[in-house]
Amino acid sequence: MSRVRAAGQNDDALRWSLAGPDMDLAASLEELAAGNFIAASDLLKRDHSAGPASDLRCYRLMLMAQSAAPSGAAERWVAERPRERDAWALLARVAVLQAVRAHKHGEPRARDLTAQAWRVCEEAAGEVREDPVPWVARLQLAAAIPVGKNPASGKLEFENPYPLLDEVRQRHRLSREGHFRLLAAVGPEAGGTMGQVIEAMQYVMQYVPEGSVLHLLPVLMHLTSFRTNAAAGTRARLFAADREWSTYAAKFAIEGAYGRWFASSRRHPEVLLPDLHLLAHALWRADSFDAASEVFREIGPWAVAVPWNEHGDAERILQRARDRCLSPPG
Repeated sequence: MSRVRAAGQNDDALRWSLAGPDMDLAASLEELAAGNFIAASDLLKRDHSAGPASDLRCYRLMLMAQSAAPSGAAERWVAERPRERDAWALLARVAVLQAVRAHKHGEPRARDLTAQAWRVCEEAAGEVREDPVPWVARLQLAAAIPVGKNPASGKLEFENPYPLLDEVRQRHRLSREGHFRLLAAVGPEAGGTMGQVIEAMQYVMQYVPEGSVLHLLPVLMHLTSFRTNAAAGTRARLFAADREWSTYAAKFAIEGAYGRWFASSRRHPEVLLPDLHLLAHALWRADSFDAASEVFREIGPWAVAVPWNEHGDAERILQRARDRCLSPPG
């Protein structure tokens, strides 16, 4: 990432931040929340040498949308600098985020915000045709908001995500978030089944090379399965946790993610904090404590809630897992 926060505090203490050690991102988030876009623009410009096909850029824009949504910073950015591609990408992410939140909370304006999000994503994709982010935003919309209801069954219907993924892949062949959103868009929370999640994962894994973060997709599939099985309640959660992570299929997936991504000599230099936590959690659940300790050392003190909150209090569970892996019983 960019500037790393200097150590000096107690490194054993958890520091909760989706930005992690990316201090430039943390600063831009504060500025966006105050309605100012200059810091975000400058930060994203510094990464333009990598082009728009960057997982780090996509992740930064996702977090920036959360800060910019209440302040109107994205709208101001586009109004003042309509030729900047990052402004349009952020505007698309903000529009989708607002629509998804309104739909989730049953707000009366949800339908209008959804239609607006479609229009903004379409306009952003037209303004900057090589940018995958407006299409990633569309995938987020497709996974969260139904497009109608089947008149025969009454079942909610969602947009087919595969054409949207094709658009993403034309611009960023191995887009991390694009492929992660695909699993969400075919899964139980979007009216699909675990069978469809497995099918999507297997389809993608056919073209994933050594060193790609997409080797985490099978792990994400198992997390989705766990979440689905655990939805019934606490007892089901405990049973599903033990069963999900102890199967041969799960251990094979976790070992594959560790060996073909995290420990690979070909690992892509862009490594995101949530992905490290996803792998550390899976290794811990699979009792692969030595491998998990390597991941925790790379994570350092930076804490995020997901996926630890799947088991209850995120801070308590993360601390317990971290202590077990970094301090073997003696």
